Amino acid sequence: MIRPMIRAARPFPRLCLAAILAGGLALGASAIAQDGPQYLPLEGNSTPYSEAVLVGETLYLAGKIGTAADGSGLVPGGIETQTRRALERIGETLAKYDLTHDAVVKCNVFLGDIDDFAKFNAVYRTFFKEGRYPARTTVAAKGLPIGAAIEIECIAHKPRGGEAQGSKPKPAPKKASSVDVPTASATITPQLFDTWIKGRVGTGDPVYWYSVGTMRSFPDGKLIARMEGYDTARMHRPDPAKPLAHQYNRKIYIFRDPETGEVLREVDGAAVEPIAYPYQFITYELKDGGIETFVEQGAGDGVRRIGPGNQMSVRMLEDTAVFSAPVYLDFPAGPGKRYQAFENYDFFFQPDGSVDQPNQLSWVRYGPAPEWAGGVPTIMHLVTWRAESFDEVPESLRTYIESDAQLWRAPPEDLADIRRLQGAEAPEGQGF
Repeated sequence: MIRPMIRAARPFPRLCLAAILAGGLALGASAIAQDGPQYLPLEGNSTPYSEAVLVGETLYLAGKIGTAADGSGLVPGGIETQTRRALERIGETLAKYDLTHDAVVKCNVFLGDIDDFAKFNAVYRTFFKEGRYPARTTVAAKGLPIGAAIEIECIAHKPRGGEAQGSKPKPAPKKASSVDVPTASATITPQLFDTWIKGRVGTGDPVYWYSVGTMRSFPDGKLIARMEGYDTARMHRPDPAKPLAHQYNRKIYIFRDPETGEVLREVDGAAVEPIAYPYQFITYELKDGGIETFVEQGAGDGVRRIGPGNQMSVRMLEDTAVFSAPVYLDFPAGPGKRYQAFENYDFFFQPDGSVDQPNQLSWVRYGPAPEWAGGVPTIMHLVTWRAESFDEVPESLRTYIESDAQLWRAPPEDLADIRRLQGAEAPEGQGF
C-alpha cells in the first residue's frame, strides 16, 4: 500500500556516540535483559549502521543532515533550510514508531560553522513546544558529510506497546468491533505543517484542484445543477527559516444543466454566472501547535481579510494524512444583509506513487443558492483531486477556460500580481 520514504544518515564520531549510549543504556538495562535491542535497518544502503535502535523505552536515532527527499543532495538555502530538513528527516524516523518530535528528550547538534548558531536556533525552536525543549549539546564540527552545514542526532522516549515499522510482522487486521477510531491530533508538528503545504499548494509550480459535484436544495435534496471547476494555486515561502507559507490562487466553478450537462448561462431570464474568484491570497502559519490562516479576497473597497482561522485538525489513517478545515462565514453583504454559510474541507494526502491520485479533497457547503437559483438554502458537494498541470485537467473544463475564462488558466504570479488585482475592477463572475 503506502510506504514511508527512508533516507540514509551518517553516525557521529564514535566518542560522542559512546558517551550518549553510556547514559542511555543505564536507563534501559532491565529492558535489554528482557527484550534486547530492536534495530531499524537502513533500506537501500550498505553503510554499516542502523537508522534507529530501540532499547526498552529508549529510542536512539542516527544523525541526520539536510538532504533533499529526492536524493539530489543537500537542500539549497544554507543553514536554515538544512536545519529544517534535518529535523523533518528525524520526524520521518520518529513516525515509524508512531512518535513525533514531542517524544525527543536529547539532541546532539554539530554545526559546520558556530557563527550559524543563531540562525539554526531560530528554526530548531519551531519543532518543539515551549517549556518542553529536549536537553541539547551543540558543538562546532569540521568536515560534516557532503559539506553539510549541520548534523543532528536525537534520543527519544518510546513507551512500551508499539514496534517500529518493519521490525516485526504486522498483526492480523482487527475485527470491526475493535477498530480504533482515529482522533484529531492535538498538535500539528512542523513535519505535518510541511505535509499540509506540499499537499495543498505544492512546491512552487502551479497545481490544479479539479472538482465535480452537485448543488441541491435543502432540505428536499432536489438537484438544481451539476458543478465543475477548479482551484489553481502556487506556493511561496517568504522566509524558509519560518513555518509560514503564502498561497496565491484563483478559482472558478461553472454550473451545468442537471439533465443535458450543458453549461448554464441563463435560467428563466436570469443570467447564470460562474462562482469565480480572480484571486485569493491565503497565508498559513504554524503557531502554538496549530495552523493559523488568513484569507484576502475582493477588489477596491470590497477587499476583505478573513481570519484568523485556527480550527484545522489532522488525523492519520495509516500513511494517509487527513486534514479537516471547517469554515464558518458571517459577514456583511450589502445594506441590511449578511452572508452566512458553513463549509468543510477534508483533504487526503497520501505518499507520492502510492495511488494514481495521492492528493484528494471532499468539500461540502451549506448556504444560500445564487440569485438565479432563488437564494434558497442549498448543499453543494464537490469531489476533488489535484492535477499537476493545466493539460491534466479534463477537457470538458479546459475548453470552457480557454473560451470563456482565460484569466483563470493559471494562478497569480506573485503577491504584486494580487495587489494589482485588489486595486482593479473585478472581472465578471460571482463569489461567495
